[in-house]
Amino acid sequence: MATSGRPPTSTLKLEMLGIEALCDEIISGKTMRKVARELDVDIAVLSKWVDADPQRKRLMFEARVRSAQAADELAEEVLENESIDPMRARELAQHYRWRASKVNPRDYGDKLQVDSTHTLRNLTDAQIDARQEALNKRIAQALEDMPPLPAIEGPSDVG
Repeated sequence: MATSGRPPTSTLKLEMLGIEALCDEIISGKTMRKVARELDVDIAVLSKWVDADPQRKRLMFEARVRSAQAADELAEEVLENESIDPMRARELAQHYRWRASKVNPRDYGDKLQVDSTHTLRNLTDAQIDARQEALNKRIAQALEDMPPLPAIEGPSDVG
C-alpha cells in the first residue's frame, strides 16, 4: 500500500477502481486506452493487470462483448446529431458499427447466407440412405469438436 504523501502506484489505482467498475466503464463505451488515461495508468499496465487474473480476464472479455451495444447506439446518436457534418457523421457511425462487429461478431457481425442446391437423381434409396448417414456422422463429429460457448452473466451476477 502507498505511504502517505506518495502518489498511488498504477496497480494500486487499478485495485482501488476494481474490475467491476472497469467493466462498467467498458460496457458504457469507453475504450481501455481512455480509462487508462483517466486513471493516469499506462495501457500496458492496465492490460497486464486484467490478464494476470483469469476471473478479471473473463469479466473484461464479457464487458467488451457488451460494449458493442454502446458502440451501435453511439452510431445512431452520431447520425441523428445535426450539428455534425453529415459526411463526418456517416464516417463515425461506420467506425462505431465496425467496432461493434469486431467485439461482438455474433450479434453485430456480417450475416452470411449460404444457399446450396443439390440434385440427387439416379441414386438408389440405399445410396441416398448411405449419404445421409455419412452426413449425420460428420455433423455429430463437428458438434463434438466444437468448444463450448462462454457463459455471459449480467452485471448483477458479477461478484
